[in-house]
Order: sequence, then C-alpha cells, then structure tokens
Amino acid sequence: MYYSPSEDGKFQVCKILAVDELAFHIRIYANKFDQPPLDVSSSDLSLGGFESPHGFGIGHAPISKIGFLDEPTFFICQESVVEEELEGYRYYLEDMQT
Repeated sequence: MYYSPSEDGKFQVCKILAVDELAFHIRIYANKFDQPPLDVSSSDLSLGGFESPHGFGIGHAPISKIGFLDEPTFFICQESVVEEELEGYRYYLEDMQT
C-alpha cells in the first residue's frame, strides 16, 4: 500500500497487485485524505462509483515502472492481495495474449 499527493492537494492510496517486466499493476482507491494516510487498510477503502461521494477509483491500472517510480509515492504498509482484487488484472492478461 502506498499513498501519493493528488492534483487537488489531497492524498490518494494505491495497492500494488502485481509487477512484471514492464509495469506495476495497481489498484487506485477513490478515498481522498487531507493528511498522509499513515495507518490505512484496503478493507477500509473503496473503489467508489459515479454516485459515490468519494468519486471513483480504478480496480486495475498498469503503470510503467519508470512512471510509477518517478512519481512521489510513499510506502504505508504491506498487505496480501486477495483474489477479488485480481479480476481486472486477469482481464488484462487475457487481452494481452490475443
């Protein structure tokens, strides 16, 4: 789990789901924080939705390694990846095989 500053001056959280030769595959949560979230768990976060007061997050986003490492991201904690979090990643892998 990592946090980073967002364009609106708040902080957002992402979770690394997988890493391959080219990219970090991350999950970006909709929740925004006024202060750096130093103690947070993915079970407390949401992907939100169009009608959510938090807005919406992204279940799976492949981000180039260089792009991810060039951004200011800060480690929060290590968490296991649960099966349901990998749904978008699996679709990505299937699509890349075609």
